[in-house]
Amino acid sequence: MTDKPETLLPGYFPPCLTQQAKVQELQAGECLFRINDTVDGLFYLQSGEVKAVRYLSDGTEVIMLRTRPGELLGESTMAVERYVCDAVVLSDCRVTKIPMQALKQELATNPDFAFQLMLAIARTSRLQCSRYERLRLKNAADRVLHYLLCESGGSGTIEYPSHLYEWAHELGLQRETLYRTLAALEKAGKISRTERTIHLLG
Repeated sequence: MTDKPETLLPGYFPPCLTQQAKVQELQAGECLFRINDTVDGLFYLQSGEVKAVRYLSDGTEVIMLRTRPGELLGESTMAVERYVCDAVVLSDCRVTKIPMQALKQELATNPDFAFQLMLAIARTSRLQCSRYERLRLKNAADRVLHYLLCESGGSGTIEYPSHLYEWAHELGLQRETLYRTLAALEKAGKISRTERTIHLLG
């Protein structure tokens, strides 16, 4: 993991936070933070993918959420002192870390920024809700189509997730089921695929 002086944050972040933020680059398999680590920052994912996971007593992994480029990570930890999950990097990522103490100070004195951050958190929460909603769909094809619509921001086009087995796990499907479903949807003319993307048709 390396720190770099340049940074990148959404435009509603004030200069004082942009100047204090640091960019980190992590490789797949690394942890951005671990459960019970002291909370010291809010994160903004520039590229790659990160999953927040907890583990049951038998060692089973439970994915709490996934964070993709343009999304915040760790916003719920503003209310606690220690992280409540592991943040595991799924694909090489670039992430901006905003120091938590500086963030809280700015929220207390800058109502415009506080409002914009609240809206950003609300959008992220809505996206996470759609991911839970998706798992309630009984049909594998419906889950895939729901994913393409919601995760593409309405465009219907997504890049292939870095690992199809991780995508299958997120959809609550067996990997083989996902493969068959994608093939069936393509044959039925509901999606088109290239080496890098999947596009929702019609």
